[in-house]
Amino acid sequence: MVQLGGVEPPTSGSTIQRSNQLSYSCAGRETRFAAAQKQAIVAQPSSLISARRALAASGTLCLASDGGAKTKHGMIDCTSSGEDRGWRFESEDFAADWRGFLFVRGHRAGEDSVARLCRELRLNGPQGALALAKGSFCLALHDKQAGATFWCTDQFGLVQLFVAEDRVSGDLLQSVRRLPRGDDALDRAGLASFLRYGFYTLGRTIDRRVRVLSGDEIVRQTPGSASQLLHKAPDTSDTFEFESYIADLRTAAADERISLDLTGGIDSRLVAAAFTHAGIPIAETATMGTGAHKDMPIAQTVAAGLKLPHVPAQYTEEAFDARIPELLSVTNGQIGLATYDHAFQFARERRLRGITLAISGVGGELWKDFWWLQDFPFLSGHPKFEWLYATRIEPRPPDTSIFIPEFARIFQGARDEYLAAMHRFSALPKTAAYDSVYAFLRVPYVTGPWVSAATRSGLPTLCPLLDPEGIDFAMRMRRRDRLFAAWHRASIARLAPQIAHLRTADGTSTRAGAAALLDVPSYVADKSARLAQKVAQRFGARDLVRRSLFDAGAFRTDAAHELTRGALATLARFGVVRDGIDPARLSFPQFERVLTAGLLLQEIY
Repeated sequence: MVQLGGVEPPTSGSTIQRSNQLSYSCAGRETRFAAAQKQAIVAQPSSLISARRALAASGTLCLASDGGAKTKHGMIDCTSSGEDRGWRFESEDFAADWRGFLFVRGHRAGEDSVARLCRELRLNGPQGALALAKGSFCLALHDKQAGATFWCTDQFGLVQLFVAEDRVSGDLLQSVRRLPRGDDALDRAGLASFLRYGFYTLGRTIDRRVRVLSGDEIVRQTPGSASQLLHKAPDTSDTFEFESYIADLRTAAADERISLDLTGGIDSRLVAAAFTHAGIPIAETATMGTGAHKDMPIAQTVAAGLKLPHVPAQYTEEAFDARIPELLSVTNGQIGLATYDHAFQFARERRLRGITLAISGVGGELWKDFWWLQDFPFLSGHPKFEWLYATRIEPRPPDTSIFIPEFARIFQGARDEYLAAMHRFSALPKTAAYDSVYAFLRVPYVTGPWVSAATRSGLPTLCPLLDPEGIDFAMRMRRRDRLFAAWHRASIARLAPQIAHLRTADGTSTRAGAAALLDVPSYVADKSARLAQKVAQRFGARDLVRRSLFDAGAFRTDAAHELTRGALATLARFGVVRDGIDPARLSFPQFERVLTAGLLLQEIY
């Protein structure tokens, strides 16, 4: 049987159906990266397709199967203590369960779109049909005639599914509990990545037998047969019209009551401008923070300019320890509990106001120069992944003093593994390679757990700027069209000129053309401050700019420290940390990650 989420590729020839078939362990992923390099070189070098090819060559994978047994929630086990909104469609030939917001362009989200997928599956097979599905979702589609069930998520894996031997599930805790207990079940490399970065990298989880399904993958299950791992057909179109895409969202979201995230930045402003211009009804804009944060008055001014209602978030750090059980359930322990606590409260308040769909500007980084600036103005040539890692991914050297020596070596290996994954994009031009790192090594494992948790707590969340065809379009833009957020600025000036003069949190407006020159000093000052921040972090100094929306110290209550003490004891029992560590002496990232990981271990083992 293939070990999913393990470290070694399969050694038995019986598990391999074709010569390019590989285990979906991390080692297997790296082999797949290497096998795809020649394809990435000959493909359009700046396209999303070539980046995906650098991630995975096509192939199938044997999995043990029970035929996709149903749970009390249907085919997708997404049990949580929140108000998870699950949907079901059934016809004479098909049955489907899904979570989140699923649409096909030109169709209403939900049943209408799923019916289109069923028709396409009969005509073009699962790879072509399921590639049409957009949004933020997980889906189980059963073909009654063929007796086959197909499982997939959206293209970036934002609503996570977990593959565990013979099951696919949206609930990590239940997935692990169903597996036999074993002394070697703990994925130490996965745990090390979480303790190092605050998220599990490369599809890992805390259990070596369970992995996260990637956005381009489809699991096919049939009763009595080994399951197959298929891949969605890549989009080969050369054009993408942003306004046409937004117009299709108007159709897709026609039945939703929408709350749009509005911050002080330019990404959410772009989405707000596009939705307003397209006539998409927005019940409210909402901002997480307090009046003391500069994002709040900026967002209120933008909302007023667009004639949209604005609602400030209501949240508190108080009673954090009382919310921990529910936080652990909705997040699957895939994200720090304190970090997600405010977003959890934010989603709950929206649900109470009757909101059915949240809209986020996440992904806008891939439409501008965000991930390139550490190399400016030297943006051509070969990528420098060590430099990218040191400046953007881990600028502050981690503290390993809390770990026992053996685990400290595994902790160091997490960096080596991450860099090895980054280097699989080395055939691409520098900026395309950097974009690919962000799109495929950051978004699924940083944004994915957050969107998944919101969905599990009852609030589907759509990130319009994370559309795969849109990202492909953005990656093929000329660099000058993304520098200085030029595409954002031009789009906002065209779609909502009444707000183009309003400044963002970094001090710049969104005016285009010659008027944009007035913003250059503010832009340079902001980017210089960000660079100075990274330099300070690299040398172990205090942060020069405080950007957090919450008071980290407010979480450090006696009750939370007592829970952390128990989490530390659990981690010590598993041979991770030293005995006798005082929770009060941990840095905030250590406190949060130790608390989350330790409590997750207590829940599942």
